[in-house]
Amino acid sequence: MLTRRGWVALGGGIAAYVVAFGFGAAALVPLALALTIGPLAAAGVLRRHRHAALRLSIAFDPPRPQAGMSFAAAAHVDGPAPGGQLQLQFGAERRAAPLVREGDGVHVARFALPGLPRGVHEVRNGELAMGDPFGFAHADRVLSGASAVIVWPRWTEPGGVADGVAGDGDLGLRARRAQPVGYDLHGIREHQQGESLRRVDWKTSARTGRLMVREMEDASRADLSILIDLDGTALAGEPDTLEHLLEAAATLVRGVGVEGQQATLVLAGATVQRIPLDGGSGSWFAAMDALAAAQANRELPLADAVLRDRSLLAGAALTVLTPSASPALVALLGREAMQVPVRVVHVGHEPAEAWAAATGVALMVVPATGGTPVATEAVA
Repeated sequence: MLTRRGWVALGGGIAAYVVAFGFGAAALVPLALALTIGPLAAAGVLRRHRHAALRLSIAFDPPRPQAGMSFAAAAHVDGPAPGGQLQLQFGAERRAAPLVREGDGVHVARFALPGLPRGVHEVRNGELAMGDPFGFAHADRVLSGASAVIVWPRWTEPGGVADGVAGDGDLGLRARRAQPVGYDLHGIREHQQGESLRRVDWKTSARTGRLMVREMEDASRADLSILIDLDGTALAGEPDTLEHLLEAAATLVRGVGVEGQQATLVLAGATVQRIPLDGGSGSWFAAMDALAAAQANRELPLADAVLRDRSLLAGAALTVLTPSASPALVALLGREAMQVPVRVVHVGHEPAEAWAAATGVALMVVPATGGTPVATEAVA
């Protein structure tokens, strides 16, 4: 508990007391008492705080930083702490900051952190090094309180301008419905009592002799499915390609959110995750958190996975982000394009020309070095 300085002070106090007592030097008594009582009192205070109930909580600014972008963390220690130096490990980064009192029973240590890679990084090894202002005593204790910082993949804003602000999850995304931009004819059915006559199809009614109405479908609410191909074989040894794939996915998810479009994000890994996107900030958080934690851990090629689970391609429109250009996948999506609109975002080193065999598939290419998806002409 006592530091070297504390032991020296305590020894000096005892020596001063002996001199004062042996030689009658009463002037040395106050100094002897101070040097003796000071270290012992400091050790007693730290011993009491060493067993006090302390709780650690950590807040990040922004709450969800983007990959490679610096951010801040504030560690709050609730309880009777005397101050000291707080050490925390954020992923592979170890940082220390002074613990400063900012309220009754509340102490805060503030950390400035460099950019971390995409992922979920545990914050661990919370160690508080306590001491007194004079350095007489020292005590370490481990603080409990699990936490983690979720680092999102980077994205590009619609219009091609890279976002220069770390993601805070707000991003102007409010819980809202998609704004109607048009309607498609869904079918014609018989008029029901109480319905407005504005949808009556008079030609069909005259032909059938019954009052018929047009049933319309909101075209803006088409169920778009964004499928992320987390093929562990195709992405083995290619961590950069995986990051570029997820950055392209984040850009597309961002675009869906800004436009207020309804869609479903499908992460086809070892297990399949489906996240509905409804234009609200809650769905944005859920989708980006899933992309932050995504791993290329599926063993089957995507074409084989689809044969086992056809629901992977469910949706009125389909966007597939994949590092693969295998003939089986090209042929599969070419057949799918005969039923629904299909767009492929190809990320990786394989030649994108292989997709020329996929009739009717619109192609976007992300270079192996990363960047914004570049649209090419739709394959006719």
